[in-house]
Amino acid sequence: MTKFLLMFCSFLISISSFNQETREVVKKVRGSGNISEVYHVLKSDKRIKNGEYKKFSNLTNAEYRKIKKGELSPHRFIIIQGQYDHGRKTGKWVEKFNTGKLKESGEYKDGEKSGIWLRAREGGEVIERYDHDNH
Repeated sequence: MTKFLLMFCSFLISISSFNQETREVVKKVRGSGNISEVYHVLKSDKRIKNGEYKKFSNLTNAEYRKIKKGELSPHRFIIIQGQYDHGRKTGKWVEKFNTGKLKESGEYKDGEKSGIWLRAREGGEVIERYDHDNH
């Protein structure tokens, strides 16, 4: 019975670490008040990013409110988008020029670039295709 309780407690602790509560952080550009970044941090440690991350280009407070209400698409404002898992980049990350054209994209695994990454010129032409797993 004691062994079962220990295993059950370990299971509960591991589940709680995957499902930690977060709070949204909205960073603004000094002087203009425009929104530059929106991401989530753990409530238990506000230094650790966890969840969706977006960096914006010239997003006003009014536009951000419309995006939150679903009245405006955020895609034309997003210049960097990805995910954090307990402070480490994970999954697909995309960076765009202010024009909306692809600048760089690829995957992160365990906080490191993984697989094939693409880098492009401002006009959209891919200038580099780099495989991080084979170098």
